[in-house]
Amino acid sequence: MRFLAGIAVGAVLGFLGGYLAFRDTGPRPRAAGPGSASGPAAAAPDAGKAPAPPQDDPAGTGRKGPLIVRFAGGSVTTTGDIVIIPAGVVVGGGERTLAEIEAALVEARAAADWGRYFQALAELGAMGAAEAQAALVRVMGDESLRFEGAWTGQHFFRWLRESDAPGLLEAARRRAEIDIADNPDSRWRGVGWLSLVALRGGPSEIEWLLSLGGDRNREMEVDRALAEGASNPLAAARLAARLKEQRHFLWSPYLSAFAEANPPAALAAALDALPEAMPRNRDDLLRLAGEAATAETLDRARTAFLGLLDPGMRLEAVRAVERMRERGLDVSGFGPLLDEPRLLLERSAASPLKEADKQAVRRALEVIEDSEATWSEATRAAVRPFVGHADESIAEAAREAAARMEGGGRRGGWRPERDSG
Repeated sequence: MRFLAGIAVGAVLGFLGGYLAFRDTGPRPRAAGPGSASGPAAAAPDAGKAPAPPQDDPAGTGRKGPLIVRFAGGSVTTTGDIVIIPAGVVVGGGERTLAEIEAALVEARAAADWGRYFQALAELGAMGAAEAQAALVRVMGDESLRFEGAWTGQHFFRWLRESDAPGLLEAARRRAEIDIADNPDSRWRGVGWLSLVALRGGPSEIEWLLSLGGDRNREMEVDRALAEGASNPLAAARLAARLKEQRHFLWSPYLSAFAEANPPAALAAALDALPEAMPRNRDDLLRLAGEAATAETLDRARTAFLGLLDPGMRLEAVRAVERMRERGLDVSGFGPLLDEPRLLLERSAASPLKEADKQAVRRALEVIEDSEATWSEATRAAVRPFVGHADESIAEAAREAAARMEGGGRRGGWRPERDSG
């Protein structure tokens, strides 16, 4: 357990910058009194501080050491000896019965101790049992209860997205309304709560969700909820329609959520929107297609990608194919597209380059550097003439592409070894 706590401390430090960026735009912590049985507590300790060292049974709960909630990405919250990361799972700490957890909720509310309260909620979420999910819905539906922090709704979404507990939709919508009323100017208002509404809602709930749009930030709230709730066909269809609106702002995080929640619908939406998309949206739509393609839908993606005519779109499509490869798909059928950056270099090697040509060459080199699917001896040969190019930006791009191919690529975007220089 102490080892896990050390990992969690490192995660806190590593994610702190991103967390603070989100924290500053969310609702500010407010002091809270004891309130009623399941109520909130005083503000959590500063998230920039590492969790306290593990203690045996620090709160008289029978637990050994801290509860650790871990996830591969996202922001971090610390409350005393607890490390919390959005979309996390419990990987440490003892187990309490449902009755013990519900008693702990009452005690934590009476003590105005949000850390202990959230710890009990996280345990309910980790249980996954119908009784635990019903308890979470009761907590969510308690209108006298104020939650601490801007991301609590996201935790509830993760805990309850597979649940069919009675009253879930009604409680989620009411909690969303409360969060929006309490934090009218927050960019993160309704996070998670609105996603539960999109996930479980019928036509009237989806229409209500759409009515919350307006300026760019509000439209992003709607899109995020529709994307995270896109396993609901109604939500997926409305998001697909929004992607086809030429002036609609596309935001990469919610596109990835769309691909995760409903891959077939996300791929279809991306490919349907692509032909008429504004130039600034095309790269995002291609990226969405790369995230959403599966073995069952690969033929549709291949037909669409090979049919692209715009040279810039074809180059960006190579990156999307690389994402497919990284996800374990067989991309051998994309050969004509994967040859595109190499052929561009070969055509450009012996000719004086105008400014537009230089931009195309730089982009081709960058695509090659990032896309292992393009690598071959022919590609290496096409890159070499540009290593000593008179344009230093082209030469640098060529050197980086050559070095990446020589080094055999990288996994997960991390280069473990530092440059000695």
